[in-house]
Amino acid sequence: MTAAVFALLALAHVWFANELPHFRQPNGWSRLYLALAIAEEGGFAVDAQVARHGRIEDLATHAGRTFSDKAPGASLLLATIAWALRRTLVPMEADPASMAIALR
Repeated sequence: MTAAVFALLALAHVWFANELPHFRQPNGWSRLYLALAIAEEGGFAVDAQVARHGRIEDLATHAGRTFSDKAPGASLLLATIAWALRRTLVPMEADPASMAIALR
């Protein structure tokens, strides 16, 4: 019984991933851009992610560079997983929504 409940909760978590096709929730996407910047480039500037996937809210610009305006703690933890996913399951050309779902 417990395993079935856990499986249903896990399925609901993946199924209802809070992703709408025409609206990228800025809070999560800002953290995702930062995690990808750390994993792919080893820095905190998200210029490459903005150029590749489009601008979102919750970004800050300083000295011509774009940064996430979120605390980096969660992104630092996710960066190691994002690094491994980029090299195995989710290629660079993939839609960033697939990475967002994989990191949940």
